[in-house]
Amino acid sequence: MKIFTIISLLCVLFSQKGTKITVFHHGCEGTCPVYTVTLESEKIGQVHFHQNKFGRNKDTVYFTNPDSVKTVYSLLTKIHFWDLKDSYIGDATYDLPTTTITVVQDGIEKKITFNGLWREATYPHVLDSLSDIIDRIARTENQLIK
Repeated sequence: MKIFTIISLLCVLFSQKGTKITVFHHGCEGTCPVYTVTLESEKIGQVHFHQNKFGRNKDTVYFTNPDSVKTVYSLLTKIHFWDLKDSYIGDATYDLPTTTITVVQDGIEKKITFNGLWREATYPHVLDSLSDIIDRIARTENQLIK
């Protein structure tokens, strides 16, 4: 069992070398949480969580299942993340929480900002799912300042 785990960890490390995924949840005029979650392939299973709420800061580094992190990397490829537009922001966006997903892979950066109000039928709702998956992996519900 230990050998399988070590091999699994090495596969994740080498197949996703040089990849960093950051999800930044912007705030709103109310009590929307403002926080950042970062997953890095070179630090297998490591999650960096940062929140700033009304001037209170929280920085936490902890670990999650490396296979979960690998799932995110696979999903990026599956949804053709690199081919999506850089912005999906609707017209009436005042006071709505916005999310930015940034992926850096082998020195190349792709950033997508969205808030779900994009009027075109081509809005990739999978971005919402991707953000939710990363939040679940990072266990942000347990980290948020209440």
